[in-house]
Amino acid sequence: MNKKILLVLFALFSYACNVSADIIHVVVTSTKGLKTDAARDAFQQNFPKDTIEVVGFKCNTDTPPQPVGIDAGESNAEKRIKNLKEQEEYATYCQDHPAHCIVSFENAVVPNEDDKTVYDACTVVFAKKIGEVEQTGYLMSDQKVFFPWKFYKKSQGTGFQKTCGKFIVDDFTKMGAAVFIENYKCFIPCIIAHDSCPDIKHDNWMEIFEGEGRKKDMKATLEILLKDIPIIERPFEWARWVR
Repeated sequence: MNKKILLVLFALFSYACNVSADIIHVVVTSTKGLKTDAARDAFQQNFPKDTIEVVGFKCNTDTPPQPVGIDAGESNAEKRIKNLKEQEEYATYCQDHPAHCIVSFENAVVPNEDDKTVYDACTVVFAKKIGEVEQTGYLMSDQKVFFPWKFYKKSQGTGFQKTCGKFIVDDFTKMGAAVFIENYKCFIPCIIAHDSCPDIKHDNWMEIFEGEGRKKDMKATLEILLKDIPIIERPFEWARWVR
């Protein structure tokens, strides 16, 4: 093979090796471990050679804790990003990390027309930011976790100040797994028993019905977004962007 071609190939190989192990800076619009861990795991899955640094900011939406409706997930996720950008702490972060990305997770509940069940689905809003230049994308999870209408009505009775998950876990804890399943199995055929009620928390109540926690759904949804945004389809392209 021509010596010049070999040198070019070697240079390209060396470049790819050098840029494939960068630090990717990720900001999450929440300080909850479930969300920061989901973001870290999703990026690590897509960019295994890179170091992922995740920081969470507490962000408010000025809306009730329980989002309702298909559009509520995206809307609240965007409101979290808006609130993030108003924070002085984030402005300082931007000075130190002008190239980073923002991940905002939000779960919303959607009543079914049968007035018997409601489903919960996650929406992820993703933004990649280089200085003043920003590109965004969003995706709603295709995993819908169904639960009885009763818990939606209870949340509605508080003006959605208490989430459906809070009421679900309260009932599950009081009744115990066996009684809870007996009461609701006609609504949720895929309900799964759990022996350790104290381990089920209101922000991860999906485990009761599906056996899979919220973290796995958030991670999977973000992974799809990361693959769909052209500039970060390949690890070395992402590394070139963040460097």
